[in-house]
Formats: sequence, C-alpha cells, structure tokens
Amino acid sequence: MPQVFRITSIVLFIKILLPEGPIQFNMPVPNLTTGNIQRAILRMTFLLIPGMISLVILNLTDTFFVARLGTDPLTGISFTFPIIFLVGQASLGLGTGLTASAAAAIGRKRHHLARAQSSIAITLTFTLTAFLIPILILIDRPILKLLGANNLPLELAESYMTVWFIGIPFFVTTIIANAAIRATGDTWSSSIPMIVAAIINVVLDPLLIFGLLFFPKLGITGAAVATVFSRFIALLIALHFLYHKSKLLGRPPLIIKHIIYNLRQILHPAIPTTIMKTVLALSISIVTAIIASFSEDAVAAYGVGARFQAFFALPTVALSIVILAFASQNHAAKQHHRVKIAFRFTHQLAIAWGIFSLILLNLFAVPLTNLFTQDPEVHRALIDFLRIAPLGYAQLALVIIISNELVGIGRPYAGATIGLLKHVFLYALLIYLGGLLLGIPGLFWGMVATNTIIAIIAAIYLRLTFKPSTTPQKNILMFHEDDPTNP
Repeated sequence: MPQVFRITSIVLFIKILLPEGPIQFNMPVPNLTTGNIQRAILRMTFLLIPGMISLVILNLTDTFFVARLGTDPLTGISFTFPIIFLVGQASLGLGTGLTASAAAAIGRKRHHLARAQSSIAITLTFTLTAFLIPILILIDRPILKLLGANNLPLELAESYMTVWFIGIPFFVTTIIANAAIRATGDTWSSSIPMIVAAIINVVLDPLLIFGLLFFPKLGITGAAVATVFSRFIALLIALHFLYHKSKLLGRPPLIIKHIIYNLRQILHPAIPTTIMKTVLALSISIVTAIIASFSEDAVAAYGVGARFQAFFALPTVALSIVILAFASQNHAAKQHHRVKIAFRFTHQLAIAWGIFSLILLNLFAVPLTNLFTQDPEVHRALIDFLRIAPLGYAQLALVIIISNELVGIGRPYAGATIGLLKHVFLYALLIYLGGLLLGIPGLFWGMVATNTIIAIIAAIYLRLTFKPSTTPQKNILMFHEDDPTNP
C-alpha cells in the first residue's frame, strides 16, 4: 500500500511547475451553515455554471468540427458518446461520494479528515485509471460493435477512443479533484480548470482536425488529441487550487486503518451513486443501440441532440452539485431547517429552468440543427429531438436534484434507487415502445414519458423520506468518536 501512495510525490511536485500561491482568480468561499440560504445557493450555482458550460463545450466543439468532415465522422463520434458518458458518470459517482463525505467533515469542523479523504481519492484514482488504459484500448472495438457501429463509422470511432483512453487518468482525476474543491463551497475554483480546458480545445480542434498552419491533418483523431491535452492542463490547475487554496491535498495517510476508515467514509455515498450513474450510462448505451436499430441517421441526430440536452441541463447539474455540498455540510451540522428551505428553493429553480429550456429549444430548433448537419434525414430527426425531448426537461431536472439531495442527507441508497428504477425498468423500454408506435419521433416521446413518471416518484419519495423534525442521527453521514484519524 505505501508503494501505491508514492505517486503523491508527483502530485506534490506540481506546485513547483506552477506559481507559488493560488492563481489569482480568487473569490471568498461562503460559510454554508450560516447566512442567507437562497443567496448562497444562487451564488455558488452561478459561479459553477461557467465551468459546467465549458465542460459541455469540450464535447460540443469536437462534434461541431468533426461534423464538418461529413456524416460518417459525425456518426462515428456519436458512437463514442455512450462510452465517454459511462466513464464520466462513474467518475461523477465517486466525486459525489467525495464531496458528500468531505463536506460532512467540514460541516463538523474536521478539516483534517476532508484533506485525508481528498488525498487518498486523488492518488488512487490516478493510479488505477493509468493501469486500466491498455485494457480499455483492447476492448474498445468490441464495445463499439455492440453499440451498433460498423464500416467506416466504426473505424473512425475506434481511432478517436484509442487516443481518448490514453488521457483517461487526466479526465477522471480532474473530476475527483474538482469534487473535493466543491466540498468547501468554492465552486469558482472548480470552474476555472474547465474554462481553461474549453479554451484550449476550441483553439486546438480546428488546427489538428483540418491541419491548419503547421499542424498535421489528423481528422477525428485530432479532436481526441486536443481533448486529452486540454484535460491534462485542467488537471494541473485543479490540483494547484486543491493544494494551495482549499488545503485539501497532501500526502495520504500511510497507516492502513486510517486509509480504510477514510475510504469507508467516501464509499458510503459513492458506491450506490456510482452504481446508479454507471447503470445510467449503460442504459444510454442500450438506448443508442435501440436507436441504431431504427436508423443510423437517428443515431447521428441523437448524438448531437444529447449534447444539446447536456448543455441545457448544465444549470440543473450545477444546482444539484451545489445542493449536495450545502445539504451535506448543514445536515452534518444538524441545521435541518436550512436543508428544508434549500430543497424547496432548488425545486422551484429546477422547474423554472426546465420550462425556459423547452421554450427556447422549440423556438430555435431549426437554426440550431442547421449548424450541425445538412443531411435531410439527420436534419429531420434532430429537429424532432429538439422539439419533443425538452418537454421532459423540467421533470429530468427534479430527478437529478432530488437524487443528490438524498445523498446530501445521508441516504445515498434512496437516491440510487430512483436512478435504478428509471434506467433499469423504464428508460429503454419506453423508448423502444415509442419507436415501435411512432417511429423516430416516438423514441423521443419515450424519453419524455420516462422523465415524467420518475419525477413524480422522486418527489413523493423525498417528501416521505426527509422529515427534519424526526430525522434520526444515524442517517447522517458522520464521523464516529472512535475515528482513528482524530488528532
């Protein structure tokens, strides 16, 4: 075990590569257990949204420039979306566990535990993902075939994913590092790495894809190279903030019982959340295969439409991340009344944003579609997606937020149950039935039906589960008096 943690020396040497002290984009970190609740939530959300937008721009940029190469490259990169989504969701599940456990430690004023958990999570994440690279490259092609890729789109998708897998340690570790930063309530510092990565990707994509200036023309592979390099820079910046500003990065504890104790604190919320998010990603893969059975043009439309959906879900995702940190700190500090007020406020915001997204996408469905494709079949399918799928965005927003709220109050298995109910029993089934009944538009109506049913169940579940006046102490993610790391 000590040998595994020696890699932390590499992480700590990063401070030599960057300027001493935090990069000067500093903003004060709020105290989440006191002060105005609505103002704190809005402030944290607004500061996180630029980073979330930048994260989606990374994917949209690749799709936008690759689409200029033709329908086959666009279809090829669309087949990579489920795999990338799977890795991202699994990473976010681990990040959610780290945010919840570290925020609970901070809420109980035990910063040394938050630092130990962050350091362990980052070290293990980077090490394990580095070992996984050759395995992932080996199984890349069979997975793409299972998703329905063949012929030229298969070759193009494989060339993209081979490069992308080489950068997987940068991708995953950045997510974990940002999750640790957000546990403190500092959403701005977690946004900066993604903003910088998006800028780098926007600049490098056209240069490497089309071979502009003195760069080689790499096509779809160039998009992957640009993404990997931008993620590497993002990781360096995130680790810098974590070490210098948040003070949550240092040498991990080398005592076995300390490691086990801290891992248990992280994994308590992380395991069910990761399972749920992984099943979600697998469900997306199944849905992609179902759509491919109807039409490859529909796959291309779904690949672009899913990225639009991800873009418009950004405020919701940002809000769910904020409420996770807010609920974890306040619930651990026994400020249950603040948690109840925050829950009601976030639900109102989620519904309002869902309605706004629906109106906007319906108004601009045609011009947005024109930006990405002129192929008549793909064009028609994408317009259907942008006009039908947003009917379920408000419901989807509630599901995303309520799942994280349940994790924040120490009930991660309840939050995971909602996600599993959606993605195991309903999502693929209703989409398939919709496709059989109504053709390609029916696929998207199936998405709306699924989100509506699950939103109703989630709202009822939270209402029955969270009762501030009777919440038992054992349900709070907490640190026991026999904590072996207590100084």
